[in-house]
Amino acid sequence: MSVARPTHGFLEHTGEVEVAIRAPTEAEIFAEALRAFRDLVAADGPVGEPLSRPISLDAPDRPALLARFVDELVFLAEVEQLVPDELTGVEVSETSLHAVVGGRRGPVRHLVKGATLSRLEFRRDRDGWRARVVLDV
Repeated sequence: MSVARPTHGFLEHTGEVEVAIRAPTEAEIFAEALRAFRDLVAADGPVGEPLSRPISLDAPDRPALLARFVDELVFLAEVEQLVPDELTGVEVSETSLHAVVGGRRGPVRHLVKGATLSRLEFRRDRDGWRARVVLDV
């Protein structure tokens, strides 16, 4: 059975939130990770002007690349109050990601400190792609 559309879910632990992601493509894993991050950090309040930021990341493998991506989202949220909405122009390989994070400046809940390396996963299976990242909160 193939994954018709990307999904994500949360498992809470003390001081951590585990995000499980499924998607039909490797690029959609990152887009769904962005949506999961937005669900956690977007605070109620007025949103400001649109923002977009290009990102270029390298890591030794796909799981580490996913953790680096989440850490970049944390940085953009903390420093620029960027509430992400979309990921465009995605070019992904096993060890690199180039894309544009788009969203709006707005209030951000300072919930996520970063990605941990615990239980980190990113792999292809018979139904598409599966990933897991644990967030330090």
